[in-house]
Amino acid sequence: MSTFNFFIKSSVVVSVLLLSNLGCRKDIDFDKQSGTVISPIDPTQPIYSAWEKVDLSFSGTPLYVSTSANGNYMFVGTTSTVPTIGDRVYSISQDFTNTPMFSHPSSNITGMAVGTGGRNLSFMNNSSFQAIQAFNQTGIIETYVLGVNANERINDIYDDGGVLYIGGEFNGIGNNPTSDFVDKLNKTTTFTEGMHGIVSEVYSVDNFVGDIYVCGDSILPTGHSIAVWDFTQWLSYGSVLNEKVSDITFYHDTMFIAGYSGNGYAIRKGFYGSITEDQTLINTSPTESATKIEFFRTGDRLFVYGTVNLPGLEHEGVLEYKNGTWDYVGSLEAKPSGLVLFKGYLYALVNGKFFRYQI
Repeated sequence: MSTFNFFIKSSVVVSVLLLSNLGCRKDIDFDKQSGTVISPIDPTQPIYSAWEKVDLSFSGTPLYVSTSANGNYMFVGTTSTVPTIGDRVYSISQDFTNTPMFSHPSSNITGMAVGTGGRNLSFMNNSSFQAIQAFNQTGIIETYVLGVNANERINDIYDDGGVLYIGGEFNGIGNNPTSDFVDKLNKTTTFTEGMHGIVSEVYSVDNFVGDIYVCGDSILPTGHSIAVWDFTQWLSYGSVLNEKVSDITFYHDTMFIAGYSGNGYAIRKGFYGSITEDQTLINTSPTESATKIEFFRTGDRLFVYGTVNLPGLEHEGVLEYKNGTWDYVGSLEAKPSGLVLFKGYLYALVNGKFFRYQI
């Protein structure tokens, strides 16, 4: 804006205890080497999951979730059909006190992200503008009005120690200079600074050792889908050409690349420009346009969710990267729209409902 291990000693079979929404338990055996289910889930029975449903009451439907940088608060963005309320942000404290913070009767919240320095970020639009607002647990502390048209959007915000970078589907926002698809925001003027050269929609923005990276679908004139800013221009990173890259993140010294590839693999890894496929994960989306894979990185933990799974385990689930391989957490009723780590639990927002998994 924009956190399990299937390869252990060969021939090891473990029994994973999965918790159903009905409160009963069932043993399901997985072959850790091949990633296949030995005792398949009965399709006529409820899907068994290690996730526990959590009832959190809001005025409106939860659409977005983030946490404070220090982990003391969880923030939830909701949408409401009540004109006097509109979209609203809630603050949830360590004791789960639920406090409505601010609302936007004439605007729609279109995303949230974790900020630095005690602030968080939300971005919203109405018929005439799109804005970014920085807030903490007491309310709004900064506002950037960008002048994005109603049919354009901001997909991701990256907060680099208080300096904001945005990526999305927009042309000519801000002024002096105007911006297309990605830019850096000037905190003093609240305008953009002009990082030109990207030619199509940006899905994700990230930083590694001081360099800003962006991804999308053929975002450079050369057709490359990942680019890095060298302080004067955008340069291609790696050899990913004419393919949709839905998200990137850095874990230790490796870039993790999510998206659609013609051979069906969901994740690739980049190491200083050299890109290899992670052949342990598959992309379960049949088309490039439907591919939606996202990373969640928090501290030293890396999760992936969306149209991605291990062979033989094609459920709407979440996986964690551990010791060089992926470990399956458990299935959900649908693809999560967001993940956060809060009070020792991984929370997933699914179809307006919260589920949690103790980690």
